[in-house]
Amino acid sequence: MLRNDVSYPYPVLRTFLSDYKETFFHSDISVEMMPTGYRLNFDFSVNNERITKLFEDGYLSYGVYVCCPKTMLREMRYPSNGENYIDLPAEDVHYRVEYAAYIVAVRDIDQYVDEDFEEGFEGIDFSIPKGSIFGIGDSGSFDATYKNDIIKDAASVIQIKGSETEKYMKVDLDKDTIVVWMPIKQSTMYKNMAKTKDNLDLLHAVVTIPVLVEAIGVMAKTGEGVEDEELSERPWFLTIKKAIKDIAETLGETEQTMYDYPLRTAQIIMKNNSETALRIIQGGL
Repeated sequence: MLRNDVSYPYPVLRTFLSDYKETFFHSDISVEMMPTGYRLNFDFSVNNERITKLFEDGYLSYGVYVCCPKTMLREMRYPSNGENYIDLPAEDVHYRVEYAAYIVAVRDIDQYVDEDFEEGFEGIDFSIPKGSIFGIGDSGSFDATYKNDIIKDAASVIQIKGSETEKYMKVDLDKDTIVVWMPIKQSTMYKNMAKTKDNLDLLHAVVTIPVLVEAIGVMAKTGEGVEDEELSERPWFLTIKKAIKDIAETLGETEQTMYDYPLRTAQIIMKNNSETALRIIQGGL
């Protein structure tokens, strides 16, 4: 992404009052999934008549800088024909996409001065070359995921494998699916039991729930700023993340709440599996 914390040799509009006394850059961006990719809808405005005139005269343009590490896209995109959106084709973006709103000088601006300059710039005129940043707005990110990135459901992201060396169940999150390594004897027992549908709820209680709890705990740390872009692009990660998002919307809760209580979230994902498993055990006593 472009650096927004740098100083400029001329006044720059921001979303808060800084180089101008009363003028600021209002910038809202929302993301919409389209049949052929993604659309960034925006609501941009500036509360300054002189700057508005620079837009009308073709000196300034709104722009959205888009960065996608996976596809190596790093580009300022401009709306065409006065439209309030830009489209991102599916082939341009995949997995994490970052964006930020800008105002860009698309022609040289000579002897620019504004009565609203803050004290340090009052009475000074500036030459702003074509291509210069004139205003810096809000930024954000989203995950560009498509149908083939999402595994069928949260339970199906887990794969059981036998190990000659492991003595205890161990989770490996570095694959497209979550690999659960078990001693050979345990993995064989699991796979034989899984052939009978009536055993699945018990197996979910023994394996799936604790594995989901561990995975959600790792995801929560990633969300808090632990940088692991490769992990966050794994299909298992995207599948569970989507499940959590859908649950949060259904329950009217925040996604952060889901991550704060991973055991509760795992139980909800698995449709209150603990109650079903306890009833099965009770019936067998």
